[in-house]
Amino acid sequence: MNRGAEWLPEGDVFTAAGPRLAQVLEPDWETKDNWFERELGAIMNHQWAAPLEPDVMPAGARTEGVGSAGETLHNLHELMLDPAPSIELLRSTRDYARSQLDGLSLPPDIARVLYYASALVARCRCHERIAELTDEELVTGADWVMHRDWVSAEIKGMFGEYRERIEANDDRS
Repeated sequence: MNRGAEWLPEGDVFTAAGPRLAQVLEPDWETKDNWFERELGAIMNHQWAAPLEPDVMPAGARTEGVGSAGETLHNLHELMLDPAPSIELLRSTRDYARSQLDGLSLPPDIARVLYYASALVARCRCHERIAELTDEELVTGADWVMHRDWVSAEIKGMFGEYRERIEANDDRS
């Protein structure tokens, strides 16, 4: 359970212990690890379905015709499942995820999932490495994602598939 859950019963800010609540309200309080699993799940699902613009798409980039069959990719879900995704969009996803690891606007665990997803998809679908991670580190990252209770079964399945491909040294689509 994330820090803070023990003093905030049922998420009720009005009955929380005063001194502990004051700590949360401090502007420099470390918030990056203070998420409930249900919140992380909702944020992950939102990120997966959110439009690629403006976070992932580079400024001025074309949004139509970027899918492998010439279709428009609307969100990360479509990008990650595309048979031959745009390596540029995967790099942009990686860069976006890396920029969010500080936890200021996106929980770091969500950023980690996006980072590993972009690296695994690039490795297995595009046959390129876009992260300085070994195959062993990619497998470890996939395991980490698959052990998060808040990650959907669909996303876990994708990570499991790519994990198996890497372990079998078979990165073919």
